[in-house]
Amino acid sequence: MGYDYRVVRKDDHSVILFETDYISTLRARVVHELPASLEDFDVYVNEENHYVDLSIFLRATGDPAYLIVNVFYPDEGPLFETNKIEDVIKWRDEHIADAREVSVIRSIVGDRIDLNHFLEVVLGETKKEAVEKTTESEYLIIDSFDPSAPILLETDEISEILEWRSKNIAASKASSVYRVGIGDRIDLTSFLEETVGFDEEEDSDAVNHPSHYNQYKGIEIIQLVRQMNFNRGNAVKYVARAKFKDPEKEVEDLKKAIWYLRDEIKHITEEQA
Repeated sequence: MGYDYRVVRKDDHSVILFETDYISTLRARVVHELPASLEDFDVYVNEENHYVDLSIFLRATGDPAYLIVNVFYPDEGPLFETNKIEDVIKWRDEHIADAREVSVIRSIVGDRIDLNHFLEVVLGETKKEAVEKTTESEYLIIDSFDPSAPILLETDEISEILEWRSKNIAASKASSVYRVGIGDRIDLTSFLEETVGFDEEEDSDAVNHPSHYNQYKGIEIIQLVRQMNFNRGNAVKYVARAKFKDPEKEVEDLKKAIWYLRDEIKHITEEQA
């Protein structure tokens, strides 16, 4: 019976660009594979047995404003689609581990943009304005590399920041303190040095030699990853600590390792092209 939808050239219907059973997949492939102007294309609708102008078809089928797709496999169709920005934010909050692997297709604009960058653009607020609307705390611990990710800790007490750090040694290395009253962001270690005279060099072995990176005989993981590039080193780090750092996040750590390996493969492929 064939596919439900077939995108073809308007001047020659025998030239098939792609076929699919899903409108959502059709939309994703239109954005990735066709030029901005769609005037040269038709879509064959199998159920109705006739061709329709592609632009008219997309409007008639209620093209959703936002499609979330996997960066590496956009042709597999959207992971989520909606007309509301708040739904995009909710999806991101529920899929933090996968947030760095997805992009948002903006159907109206006809482009694809990194998910976190998309949220920065559409929210149109500074970090200080956004934070002040959602918290009364003086200090917020946030991810240094992804400030838009969920807040790790909200508190008014520096003692609670020290306690959090002692329980989250690895995460603290990639964390910052957002000072709501001042409206700035500072590296967590620098913040503690400034406020309580913290000296990282005198800190315990839990900082310099965390147990979850010392589970293998004959080598400390940091000695190995220092000999690798960024992506490969991070992949090894997450594989090595999986289960040992937090048994409940074992799968999440392995997914992170896969992300870095995929990114490394992507760069190698681009360089060889």
